[in-house]
Amino acid sequence: MSVRSSILAVAAVAAGFATISLGAAPAVAGQLDAVMVQHQDLNLANSAGQAALDRRIAAAARRVCGEYLLVELKWNEMSRLCRQEVIASAASQRNALVGGQRYAAVRVSRAAN
Repeated sequence: MSVRSSILAVAAVAAGFATISLGAAPAVAGQLDAVMVQHQDLNLANSAGQAALDRRIAAAARRVCGEYLLVELKWNEMSRLCRQEVIASAASQRNALVGGQRYAAVRVSRAAN
């Protein structure tokens, strides 16, 4: 076995271990039960402010539900479904804010509000 083939073999094994460890671990654990989304700096009377609020809610949903690597298709799908449910549960607060009601923050959580 030549030096070059030895190096390639070691690199292949190392890449295999890296792939296994990356596939088994979530990119973000998603251990939070709820995230409070601040909005006081946004003008919710215009579409730009509303879009910014929507991005903040989506980011909070990612923190609550976690994000997983695409190689973990089952975990990734579970996370995607969780984010959809969490964003939908925050929709009434979001719509009330846009409609003029006042909240200190939007509560984005797994539990029903």
